[in-house]
Amino acid sequence: MKKWLLLVWALLLAGCAPADMPHELPSYEYVIGVSQGNMLEPWCIALHEEMQAHSQRYSNVRLVFTDAAKDTHRQREDIHRLVELGVDLLIISPNSPDDLQGDIAEIYASIPVIVMDQKVMGDQYTLFIGSNNRLVGNMAGNLVAELMPAGGGAVLELTGTADSSPARLISQGFQEVIAEHPEIELVDSIDGDWLRDTAEQRMKDFLIQSKPVDVVFAHNDAMAYGAYMAAQSFRVQDLLYVGVDGLESEGKRLVEQGVLAGSFFRHTGGKEAVDYAMRILAGEENLPKEITLDPYPIVPSELAETTEWESTFSSFSFRF
Repeated sequence: MKKWLLLVWALLLAGCAPADMPHELPSYEYVIGVSQGNMLEPWCIALHEEMQAHSQRYSNVRLVFTDAAKDTHRQREDIHRLVELGVDLLIISPNSPDDLQGDIAEIYASIPVIVMDQKVMGDQYTLFIGSNNRLVGNMAGNLVAELMPAGGGAVLELTGTADSSPARLISQGFQEVIAEHPEIELVDSIDGDWLRDTAEQRMKDFLIQSKPVDVVFAHNDAMAYGAYMAAQSFRVQDLLYVGVDGLESEGKRLVEQGVLAGSFFRHTGGKEAVDYAMRILAGEENLPKEITLDPYPIVPSELAETTEWESTFSSFSFRF
């Protein structure tokens, strides 16, 4: 009965009015609840789409999605509602892992929980899946060093939300590499909140108040594009932009168009989340507690072929 009610609720969330509902709802062996912290970001949308598409490989499972729209209180209500409605497993991409740690531990006591992207403290979850964000920052730092003019230059960093663990790790990795290059000045690190519009406005403020830089490194491609748009509106033409995420419809396209000097594909982990959820529900034992997914660079072919760049990333395949 709970599963039937859950499917009705899922159809309502999807915008299906009662009159439009099928006469008989399909029967599923498993229902997985997916709680998204914020569907405003392109990467989060890509995670949603990847999970939805990959779940079609399994005929016995239905995914039910919620979106907290960056509201931690709303996400707390979402995950408890999903549990009350009878999901078999919860996948959560937390808006604020510190604030939700206790809720996740409580749910983990009754059903399996997969945490995505932002890790919670402790071990009260079934599986964590996330990108190697520190490596993303390292790779971005090396690319920025490669792009700098002879003799060095200045870089601006546009970060994700300050309390976001991916943003902290990307920034840590980036600044580790920049610190090895005394010829490069990190002028400022500005919180762009992961959003294009926010990054565009803060880039405009920076251009008005600060000295010129040579490269802008943003923690996602949306913010890199926002910075590019801000510079275009001020007729600043000599900047280079580096982003992160490398999605087919955004970062990769912007590199192909010459808007970005490079990007880094940061796996969403959507496919892995669905596959491991099914293995967990099937009762498979000795599964890992954590899965870390390595990024890869997306750069123009002429840059990928330079001696310095190839030696730095000889273990990675270039995808451009």
